[in-house]
Amino acid sequence: MVYGSGSHWGRLGRIFFQNFVMMLLIVTIPILLIVGISYFTIDRFLENEIQGYSGKSIRVLESMTDRVMEECISQMVYLVSDRDISVFLSTNPGEETFYNYQYLQKLVRLQLSTREYLRSIYIYSDRNQQVISPLGITTVENLYDTGWLDSYGNDTGEKNVWLEIRENQEAISATIPKKTLSIYMTVNYGQGSTGVIVFNIDWKAFCNMLDSGLASPEESLGIVDGEGRPLANVRGEGAQNLSSDLLRHLEKGQTYVSAGNQILYLAPFSHSDWHYVLSVPLSVYQSGIASIRFAMVVAIVGGILVTILVAFLISLRIYRPFRRIKELLQLPVTYVNHRPTITGDEEAYILASIRSTIRENEKIGRELEKRISMLKRAQNIALQAQINPHFLYNTLDAINWMTMRLTGGKNDASVMIAKLAAMLRYSLEDPETMVCLGVELQNVRTYLELQELRYKGQFTVEWEIDESLLSCKVIKLILQPIVENSIYHGLRPLQNPGVISIRAGKKEGRLVLEVQDTGKGIPVKVLEQLNAALRKADIAKSEGHIGLQNVNQRICLFFGDDYGVHVESLSGQWTRVRLCLPMEPAPGITNN
Repeated sequence: MVYGSGSHWGRLGRIFFQNFVMMLLIVTIPILLIVGISYFTIDRFLENEIQGYSGKSIRVLESMTDRVMEECISQMVYLVSDRDISVFLSTNPGEETFYNYQYLQKLVRLQLSTREYLRSIYIYSDRNQQVISPLGITTVENLYDTGWLDSYGNDTGEKNVWLEIRENQEAISATIPKKTLSIYMTVNYGQGSTGVIVFNIDWKAFCNMLDSGLASPEESLGIVDGEGRPLANVRGEGAQNLSSDLLRHLEKGQTYVSAGNQILYLAPFSHSDWHYVLSVPLSVYQSGIASIRFAMVVAIVGGILVTILVAFLISLRIYRPFRRIKELLQLPVTYVNHRPTITGDEEAYILASIRSTIRENEKIGRELEKRISMLKRAQNIALQAQINPHFLYNTLDAINWMTMRLTGGKNDASVMIAKLAAMLRYSLEDPETMVCLGVELQNVRTYLELQELRYKGQFTVEWEIDESLLSCKVIKLILQPIVENSIYHGLRPLQNPGVISIRAGKKEGRLVLEVQDTGKGIPVKVLEQLNAALRKADIAKSEGHIGLQNVNQRICLFFGDDYGVHVESLSGQWTRVRLCLPMEPAPGITNN
């Protein structure tokens, strides 16, 4: 065939065009979907940015506040446990004092010198109406700052520690009251309140510390009480931005709320029902989103152009080997016998696969003819096998009647012939491979009755059968070969009568069948070789125990390698053969 006609190029041109369009769709459609998803998820991205912002500023605020509060409270606890302070707080008016005045004054000044944010400390005793302050021990009337005493007097006793933001004047020379964050801790050494310890934190120093933790200069920060009422502003007018409605939204679990052009976050203030209100302008987030949008548009446009170019080049690359392969396939016989010139790795792989397939098909054809011939021979043998059992049954029946006629009635020979015929029918006539355990045990009983007639008094049989397992599904003819081995290899060589024990039980969800005899046993080396052969399921290597091998192999074929036969023995005393099968009920099979 000559490649060059208009019709040929038209067909290949359509293939090229279809392939090019397909490549564009494969690559472009996902890009367009990404464009749409990206556009509609930009708000989601903004929301995530807003939510994530709380992890940067709110946690810093909480950490700073917790550190200051914990430091102050731990020092309060330390002061409460001090012996001299406990004596001071517990001393009644007019009683002899047993505390060190100078030590107490030095202890208070030490707390102030080691914490820059502390302005003053008061330790007040209800008993003697005196106060330990940076100025020493004095009465409340000698202090200019007494606002804390009113807060203590109004305490309901619900909390041991509470906070207050207040204005105070610590000296007569101070013309403008200074804002203070006061931490109160009540002290009780017995019945009723003994006094209070007050740590006064410089509000300006506290605000400067919090201000250093804010991420943007445009942020505002305030503090509100449990009802959302403004208590103080740390920077800007953050506390005034929170209304009661917005507070309810935040208390319901929302991370943030939008208030006009501001985003408000709420964070707890340690050891109080107060909250920080962090107010961030929306423009802080939108400026970053605008640059992302522009970069996304540029990337998408560039991606589409690159996609068109890549789709064209890929289509062209696929098109060329296709033309070459189509040309070579015009003469497949020549192609098989003579290796063509190969121009690329993909083409080499495809052409090699085609050549291998043609050769394999020829091989399969020859093999198929051989198998058809074998199948015909097997069908002929199967047809003959259908006739042989009936011939054997009829012959055994004729021998049985002849025996009874010659002896005048039933005898051991006629009974043995009848039982042999029953066993042959069980093994040959019924096409079913699986039977219930009860039917299989009945066949074993028939076999044992037959052997007892031959070996009278040489063995007895003990049965231990769990009747609830009689309906379990087992493979036909797996117990009779085991029992036969026990008689011929175990008990027959003995001079004295022996015992065969047949058990059926369950263990760890499996059906376990055991046949044990009190025969001569198996030597250790022979036993190891036998079990090794059973694991390999190789009948040819253990012809002396072909019955065991046959049973083991059939169990493995039906149920897998987790099941099978295992032999245990003590030379000169006993042998036990254990069969392990899945405990499955046989559907449609009864024990009748």
